[in-house]
Amino acid sequence: MNNISRNITSGKNESITPGAYRIRKIELSNHLGLILDIQNIVVKTVITESIYSNTLICSITVRDESNLMQDFPLIGQEKVSIRMTSRHGNDEQEINLLFYITEYPVYGRAKNERVQAWSFSGISEHAYLSQFKKISRSVTGLTSDVIQNIFTSDLKSDKLVITSPPITSFQGIINTQTPLSAAEWLRKKTHDTNQAPYYLFETLQGKVQLASHTDLVAQTPYFDYIDGREFNYTPNTKDDYLQQKHRILDISSDLKMGKVFQAMDGAYASENFYLDIGNKTFTSTQFSYNLEANSLGKKSPISSAFTIDDEPINVKYESHYEHVSTNAFSFDGTQKNYNELKKNSGGITQAFVENLETTTHDIRLFGDFSLNAGTVITIKIPKAIDPVVQKKVLHREKYGEFDDHISGNYLIASAIHTFENGNYFTSLKIKRDSFTIDL
Repeated sequence: MNNISRNITSGKNESITPGAYRIRKIELSNHLGLILDIQNIVVKTVITESIYSNTLICSITVRDESNLMQDFPLIGQEKVSIRMTSRHGNDEQEINLLFYITEYPVYGRAKNERVQAWSFSGISEHAYLSQFKKISRSVTGLTSDVIQNIFTSDLKSDKLVITSPPITSFQGIINTQTPLSAAEWLRKKTHDTNQAPYYLFETLQGKVQLASHTDLVAQTPYFDYIDGREFNYTPNTKDDYLQQKHRILDISSDLKMGKVFQAMDGAYASENFYLDIGNKTFTSTQFSYNLEANSLGKKSPISSAFTIDDEPINVKYESHYEHVSTNAFSFDGTQKNYNELKKNSGGITQAFVENLETTTHDIRLFGDFSLNAGTVITIKIPKAIDPVVQKKVLHREKYGEFDDHISGNYLIASAIHTFENGNYFTSLKIKRDSFTIDL
């Protein structure tokens, strides 16, 4: 892989395509602290981020003709430092990331026995350190403060950014587990004033975010992306560059939309039973879907006109049951133990998570360091009808060229950044928790 991307002009230092980038360094550090820049033998780099992952994951493929594996040598205790830049309009973006290598999953020889190829995978420093530690202690206070303390004290990391503090206050014991497992354990019961869940994830900028569902779906969309095949601007012009940047290169969809499985997981209705061992009582709460106001599409994903046993789907509480043991006398005041936090959310937090599976697309775009997990984008999908026929049959000149049902705002659930052969592409899994059409 050449340090100068083939899609950057050598004279003006300008990007020819939105997927152009420069490798500043890919430095491999071995167990002795020896450092070697391997960018010229790297053939492919993939960095993955997801709202369901508290670490970035890196995978690098190498074509080795210098017997590097033995002579360096590589023994499974290595680190890799990556620095890349990319043009974004008139500005230059940069990523500077450090990964600890976890495995070498692929090794092979070409027909030419003088050449070997191998790949390695790595995770971020805080995630690597977490695997070598166990914590167990009593904690009290906001769950976000406890998670923050885990990062600063146990993982020696200043990466965590909390977008807005939750309302969940916890008192109890963290049983023996890794620091990140403990952080995830607490995150699952963390919610905001809307009972919306929080996600703990790392982005390409190297920061770990603790962000609520409410904050994520309320973002202004980063960009509009259009599914189209025709280009109408002169190549290598600014207009052509922008048109390519906003073009969906490929799209495949798992539309989901089947209500059975989401209903079974508590998306639309549920009943939660609580056995209080302190005062010997048995109570329950029922949840019925009403989350449109805090969603991406702002319209309900279910219709009340469709009934089961003469009842709409959002009152079929039997579709999802949960049983929780509580103890009213465990603590005084506002502090809650782990199961009390679950009772406080009353099934609503679970519903937010499950409704995010309402509609899903996999799309491929030109690479962009700002296309991160947790970012909202807008996609525009043309109607599957000839414009002439549409005007004639529907008798509406301004009916619109885009499919309003599939188009709209989506949350990036995962982003896979791939650098190969001088090209940079970002593959996204985008999700939406509601519809944009009125049912």
